[in-house]
Order: sequence, then structure tokens, then C-alpha cells
Amino acid sequence: MRCTDNQRLRNPHYKYPRSPGRREEKRMARLAELPEVFTLIYLDNHCRFIAAEGLFRGTIDSATVHARVVVKEALKHHAAKVILAHVHPSGIAEPSKADEYITDRIKQALGLVDIKALDHIIVAGGETTSFAERGLI
Repeated sequence: MRCTDNQRLRNPHYKYPRSPGRREEKRMARLAELPEVFTLIYLDNHCRFIAAEGLFRGTIDSATVHARVVVKEALKHHAAKVILAHVHPSGIAEPSKADEYITDRIKQALGLVDIKALDHIIVAGGETTSFAERGLI
């Protein structure tokens, strides 16, 4: 989920990401109460926020995610980088094999149009799991 050190050095106005504050914790808690929702966070070349959008909604335990729609929406927002996020309503923040598979598919599809997937975050209850921190992306 990090930008490279080169980007920080080249951009004197780069703002380092802050730790989640109270407001972000409340948002994550509200997000965790939803059914399976797959969200895309769009970033520019300097890791600045462009937009966030819930692309796919599912049932209590699954959501159908299409890589082509993710690519289309990222291009529409002129994103250079994206962060994937979704809710596990089960309350367990561990990534499933299906999560790993779709992340890889999306990463490959985005790579074809030079868009980088920085992370995939799973939100469950008050917990989050980062694919980037675990070396899965």
C-alpha cells in the first residue's frame, strides 16, 4: 500500500499516510456491518486519493467480482494505482483462496493497462488484513 521512496523524494509535498484515527475506525466498523461489499480506492501517480467506490455487492458470504469491471472503472477515474478492499461479514479477516485468486486476476488485468494494485484489505469486525503486509500482492 506504500508509495515508493522515490516518489516521496521527488515530491516535497508528499504527505505520509496517517494511522487510522477515530473517524476511520468508525468507518471501518460501519463497513464491517455490511454484507459482502467489494470496494476500489483510486489513487493518482503520487498515491493521492481520487475516489472510492463500492463496485460489487454480494450476499452474506460472497460477492461476484469481475476483473474487467475493475479495470474499466480504474481507467474511468484516471487512476494510476488502486487499493482493493472488501468486507468479510463472517467476522474473520483471514483471506480465502478465492480472495487470493481474484486479487491475482485483478492485479494481472490492471497490469495490462499500467495500473498498479497496491493492496487488498479485508475488513471483518474490528479487524483488518492487508495482502501487502503479508506479501500476498
